[in-house]
Amino acid sequence: YNKSLLYGFQACIVCGAVLLCLFIHGVSCLYAGEPIPETLSISERTTRQELHTVIEILEDPEALLGIDDVISPNHSVNFKAATGNPPNLGYSSSVYWVRFRVRNDSPDRIVWYLQLAQTWTSRIDLYYPEYGGFRSLSSGKDIPLHEWPFRYRNIVFPISQAAGTVRYHLRINPGINSLSLLL
Repeated sequence: YNKSLLYGFQACIVCGAVLLCLFIHGVSCLYAGEPIPETLSISERTTRQELHTVIEILEDPEALLGIDDVISPNHSVNFKAATGNPPNLGYSSSVYWVRFRVRNDSPDRIVWYLQLAQTWTSRIDLYYPEYGGFRSLSSGKDIPLHEWPFRYRNIVFPISQAAGTVRYHLRINPGINSLSLLL
């Protein structure tokens, strides 16, 4: 037998194995589902925190999506990690969906406050899971002040969270150019 032919055959097998591994890795990345974003951890000792490192954003240019749409796999994979501090959306007439996860590390229920500093925003709806569906709270300049969930100069949502992790969604109507979200 010819040694060079044997080495060439072994090299082809190694190259084929490497290509197969790369192909399998690529396919598994495509079908692995949405990546799990960073989760903000809170406890009874938590103080003011910015959320820009844990939020993901989905642009809804036609303002057609509802909460059931954005949690579906078809749209859920289109959320993108926010960039910037705070994230700058530019001037747009689009509706933006924002999602983030908060983990209560305390064994007890904690009340925390989500604040958006841009009071000129038309409307913001906060959605969070409750009883197998979603509950929503609304605020913004198009909502009468006496209907705001928390009366303050900025938009504030009071949230009572039991121990564990919850994914929250915000639907932000046009009129925002940056996302300065605080806990």
